[in-house]
Amino acid sequence: MAEKALIYIHGKGGTAAASEYFQQLFPEYDTFGFDYKAENPWEAEVEYKGYFTKLSKEYSYITVIASSLGAYFLMIAGVSDMIQKAFLVSPIVDMVSTGFILMSKLNIEKIGLTNISNAMTIRTNKFVY
Repeated sequence: MAEKALIYIHGKGGTAAASEYFQQLFPEYDTFGFDYKAENPWEAEVEYKGYFTKLSKEYSYITVIASSLGAYFLMIAGVSDMIQKAFLVSPIVDMVSTGFILMSKLNIEKIGLTNISNAMTIRTNKFVY
């Protein structure tokens, strides 16, 4: 079993390749970028648990640097027992404000709460929810 892994988790629209920047800062770690595909929390939980379960069998010490939506997904995925240290950069923790912003965008597109409750994904001309 290897000793230390550093995992970089990008935010929405980011790239796992950014993990390369951390190799110089953490030379004693094997550095990886986690390029999650999840679009929502329930998909993220499954994807993150699978990734970190596999990784925890290969490494005895796991550190995570996660940004924005990637950090939020990390917080809700239930994998904290597999991680020894985490640095979270701008996680989405204020869902009230985030919800307000989202509802403002949906109002622009004339999409109401009924549409949201009846669909898992709503596609519009400007946004994907």
